[in-house]
Amino acid sequence: MNPLFTSRLLLLTVVLNFISKSAFSLSLPMTSSEYLKIRSQLIDENESRRLGSHLVLSSSELFVNNIFMKEKKTLIESSRLNKTVFFPTESFYKSKRLIDESYLFELIHKMPKGAALHTHDLSMVSLDWIIHNATYRENVYMCIWKQSYLFKVFKTQPLETDCHWKLVSKERQNSKDVEAFDMALRNNLSLVSADPFLSFQDNQAAWLRFGRYFRQVICIKVEARTFLVQLNVLPESGKPKTVKVTD
Repeated sequence: MNPLFTSRLLLLTVVLNFISKSAFSLSLPMTSSEYLKIRSQLIDENESRRLGSHLVLSSSELFVNNIFMKEKKTLIESSRLNKTVFFPTESFYKSKRLIDESYLFELIHKMPKGAALHTHDLSMVSLDWIIHNATYRENVYMCIWKQSYLFKVFKTQPLETDCHWKLVSKERQNSKDVEAFDMALRNNLSLVSADPFLSFQDNQAAWLRFGRYFRQVICIKVEARTFLVQLNVLPESGKPKTVKVTD
């Protein structure tokens, strides 16, 4: 289901639920104080449904939260006053670079991550890490399938397959330009497009490209341990850290 449609449906549900439970009847004209009171009640009702809305933060957590909120407000006000780009109003394909360069993202990046509601394991690490780490490992092969690079790990090169598998290390060496070769791999895997509205004219096109990415890299999942090490979930040696996975 379209996320925008889902959010609007949820908001409508909250509004209808609030009205159905309220004892007041709307009478026009309404005074400013009456309107603000009803508006405040509706906002409180909506916020009470948010994840973690009933958590009580410690003094230290409140201190950190205030830092984040101050930076968020700075971004919003800067956009409003200076007429600069406001990240949420832009396509993610265009705003990702701006987000990566923001001080707020730098703060979030340094924060410990206690939980994730929904995660795709093969997309938890950066694409640059996949290119410069996973594809540099031994016995990683590649082939071209429907104009996409597929990656798999074999002990020996398969001979009779529908896809002509080549050792990535040899292809990289034969390219005579390692940087250009790696950039070609990156561009072929990346969903980032110079013109996303042309590349993904509807949600279905974006979802198909999203699924194709996982088909491209899923067969190097034997390197999953290195993914976890990179994510600081599994140490280089010793017992793994406790990770709770829920459906």
